[in-house]
Amino acid sequence: MSSEKPLRKADFVTSIVFMLLGIVMIVAASRMPWIVQSGGLQQDWYLSPGLFPTVLGVLLIIFSSNVLMHAVRGGGYRGLGRAAAHGLRSVGSNHDLHRMAMAAALVGLYVFVGIGRVEYHIASSVFLFVTMLVFHRAPDRPFTVRAVLKLALIAVLAPLVIGYIFTEFFQVPMP
Repeated sequence: MSSEKPLRKADFVTSIVFMLLGIVMIVAASRMPWIVQSGGLQQDWYLSPGLFPTVLGVLLIIFSSNVLMHAVRGGGYRGLGRAAAHGLRSVGSNHDLHRMAMAAALVGLYVFVGIGRVEYHIASSVFLFVTMLVFHRAPDRPFTVRAVLKLALIAVLAPLVIGYIFTEFFQVPMP
C-alpha cells in the first residue's frame, strides 16, 4: 500500500487539473456556433462544431471524477502540502521536470515560431531533428556520426511522407 500513496496523490492532483480542463473545453465550445447555416439551409444542432468538444469536456469531467473518487478513498489528499513543498524545493535537481520543460519549449517553438513563419517541411524537419537529438540517446552514450545521420534522414523523410499522405489521400493542405 505504501507504493500506492504517491500514485493516489498524483491521481488527486491530476484529476482536478483534468476536470478544470474539461470545464474550459465546455466553456470554449459554448462560444462556438450551435446552429449552422450552410448553403442557405439551417443544419441541426448535432452537426454543429461545438458538439464534439462539449462531449469531450463532459467525458473528461466524468472520467476525472472517477479517478478523483478513487484518489480520495485511497487518501490521496493527505500530506499533499508537504509533498508540494518538497517538490518545489527539488525543482532545481529534478531531471524529469527539466526534460518535460525542454520538450514543452521545443513544441512551443515549433508551433509558435516555426509553423507559419518557416515552410512546413523545413520547420518540421528541424523540430524533429533537434527533438530526437536531445531525447533519443542515453546521457552516458556519446553521439556517433551514423546515429546523427540516421536521425537527420528520419527528420527529413517523416515530414515529406506525412505531408504527402495528408495532401494526396486526405486532401488536407499542410500549413
